[in-house]
Amino acid sequence: MGKCKRVRCLETGQVFESETQASKDLGLWATHISHVCTGARKTTGKLRFEFVDEVDIIKALARRQAREQQTE
Repeated sequence: MGKCKRVRCLETGQVFESETQASKDLGLWATHISHVCTGARKTTGKLRFEFVDEVDIIKALARRQAREQQTE
């Protein structure tokens, strides 16, 4: 099982212990929250999210850069 990644809703500032917890509390798909955090989607449920922990942020930025290079 993977490590839970804490996420923050940018509109409310609320921090959730995991994408799954945010999805349960807000009634959204956990995968969509993850895709917003990694830059694959802009929003889900009209909300924006970001990873809270530095390691997760670095990994998300690396994935986003790789995806942008593929589309060039």
